[in-house]
Amino acid sequence: GTEPFTPDQFEAIEAEMKKIVKADLPVEKRFITVEEGREIFKGQTYKLELLEEYAEKGWQLSVYRQGDFTDLCAGPHLMSTGALKAVKLLKVAAAYWRGDAQRDSLEALSEKLAKESQVKSDLLSMVNHELRTPLTSIITLAQIALESGGADAEERRSWEEVRKSSSVLLGMINDMLDIARSDAGAMAVSMELMDLGDIVASAQGTIGPLAVGARVMLTTTVAPDVPLVSGDYEKMLRILENLGSNAVKFTPAGGTVAIAAVREEATGDVLVTVSDNGIGIASENQERIFERFFQVDSSATRIYSGSGLGLALVREYAVAQGYTVTVESVLGEGSAFTVRIPAAAVV
Repeated sequence: GTEPFTPDQFEAIEAEMKKIVKADLPVEKRFITVEEGREIFKGQTYKLELLEEYAEKGWQLSVYRQGDFTDLCAGPHLMSTGALKAVKLLKVAAAYWRGDAQRDSLEALSEKLAKESQVKSDLLSMVNHELRTPLTSIITLAQIALESGGADAEERRSWEEVRKSSSVLLGMINDMLDIARSDAGAMAVSMELMDLGDIVASAQGTIGPLAVGARVMLTTTVAPDVPLVSGDYEKMLRILENLGSNAVKFTPAGGTVAIAAVREEATGDVLVTVSDNGIGIASENQERIFERFFQVDSSATRIYSGSGLGLALVREYAVAQGYTVTVESVLGEGSAFTVRIPAAAVV
């Protein structure tokens, strides 16, 4: 029952034991006689049998002791299996003790993150109640004033500016709240039958006034063979509104923005494309534009305003429904964003 070690290996194990277990206690290793061994290991049948076996072979006997840990060794280059197992067990124990410290550290970190998450939730609740609700009221009042017919041209321009600016701010707040819900895993997806014709018409109602104000032509087309699809109506509408308003913003006066839905014959997928002949996107930025808060022009003097969240949300809304979004663009010539609805979602 022995395993041979070289003197160097024996010393290395001894050093390891000093580091792992009771490192502050001295280690005693001394040669012993058979009689001393019988006394030391009295009552330990296995050790006594090894003692007699080693003695019959003529090996030099020694004892290894640290605190209350004692084991039998034989010869300068042999260590008993028991001692080797003890070293392994001690390493396991040390790892376990280190694991306790790591668990304590992780628990403290988890508690800290939970508190930070609660602060974030409280902030979002405040934003939702203290900012979004008043903005909705302001937009409603501005709309009533515009439709009342009692305002002169100057007043109408002022009310229109109030409505427009409040709508932009409300859109940014909604984007931030949706991003926060996505991060928290609280973004609900309601899969239902959708008529893309209805969604395109609703998006046209939102984007149309923006296009008129920017003197941009907006066209919409839904092919007759486009079927019903499974998805989240509100999120698909937000996708088209975000893509459409972006297209209008980055298309100069006199340009064209088109929304089209077709069925791809080869795959059976449904493709919804929002295209424009605006300023286009450089190839190195065509993937980065889907990153949160990314702006192609991030300088303080940039011409086009925005939070940089619109396209990030477009991709997150699409992925949540099992769709994909891609872009093809040539700088100075225009862009085309395509939402691909897989054939598996076609009803």
